[in-house]
Amino acid sequence: MFESALLIFIAEMADKTQFMVMALCTQYPSMIVAVGMAIGAVVISFLSTGAAHLLTHFLPLVYLQAAASGLFLLFGFASLWMRKEKEQETKGKRRFPLISIAFGFVIAELGDKTQLSTIALAAHESQLAVFLGASLGLIAANLLAIFAGKLLLKKLDPRYLDLAGSILFLYFGFASFMELELMSKSTSLLFLLLIVFLYWTSALHLLKRTDIS
Repeated sequence: MFESALLIFIAEMADKTQFMVMALCTQYPSMIVAVGMAIGAVVISFLSTGAAHLLTHFLPLVYLQAAASGLFLLFGFASLWMRKEKEQETKGKRRFPLISIAFGFVIAELGDKTQLSTIALAAHESQLAVFLGASLGLIAANLLAIFAGKLLLKKLDPRYLDLAGSILFLYFGFASFMELELMSKSTSLLFLLLIVFLYWTSALHLLKRTDIS
């Protein structure tokens, strides 16, 4: 179990999901991000060790990767249009970000190197041990990302963290789409220009709104 945890921890370092979790800290309370991430880590570890082959049998991996790309783009623009929830909000309103974070984490990890590493380990070792080790490794690695996100929030203007986090989401979303090779070069260029235009207008909206408030 500890061997699996260490391997997955190392594989997860500097992964795109770490940057996603760090960026989410600019939108939601750290505890919400941590719980959502932990739920997602347990779910993806379960899928990787026991049910990944069933999932990819009924739904081709290319569709899951396309969904992950779309989710990154959605988070990228959402980080510019949504501000962190106020502490006075009701618990009912907090359930949606918790679910969306967990779901986003699972989708982002599908087909990732950490999931592939978990599947490879489960083929040679106890599935229960790999499941527990992979869950611990993912949670530990991403708790470091949450800690780093909190440090950045204390030192930098949250508006600029939103802008930086949005760039990361949009970059990973666009790069993932390019890996699928679903569009021609000219269409890809137009798609990139559209993303840049939407980012620019959304960034101006963020800065103008926060200056007025």
